[in-house]
Amino acid sequence: MATAPTIRQKNNLYKNRAINHKVASKAAEQSKSISKTNYSYWIIGLLCFAMFGGVILQLIDLIF
Repeated sequence: MATAPTIRQKNNLYKNRAINHKVASKAAEQSKSISKTNYSYWIIGLLCFAMFGGVILQLIDLIF
């Protein structure tokens, strides 16, 4: 377990980094990760079919 002087020293280092905005910049770098959508492929396929299928049906209705 860390002793009181060691904890004070680490707290002082953290405070200095926070004042110089070094702590926040590391947190911002971690948030730059690529976010993935939670939609599965069949839901995306169903939406595409609904959109383009309606267009195809309208074109068939206009032609015939």
